[in-house]
Amino acid sequence: MGLEIVTKDELEVFRLQLLEDIRETIIVQQLNTVVKPEGHKTACVRRMPDCPVNKLVPLRVCKKLRPKKIGGTPYYNQADVKRLLDE
Repeated sequence: MGLEIVTKDELEVFRLQLLEDIRETIIVQQLNTVVKPEGHKTACVRRMPDCPVNKLVPLRVCKKLRPKKIGGTPYYNQADVKRLLDE
């Protein structure tokens, strides 16, 4: 079995390469992060005036509110919510 000696210069080069790889990985992850969806969660809509819990279900059924499910959480279109509150 051969013995290999690692010099300080080689360790410095390895350190710089490792740091550069970590930076690239972080940049890629930041670019691929999920953008906050444009909409309101159910809890946020319920906190609005004149919008009790039992009002959301019929509005969803009659398609006046069109939620999008992202990760199992329904998000309501901001324009739809604003239009319903203005009525």
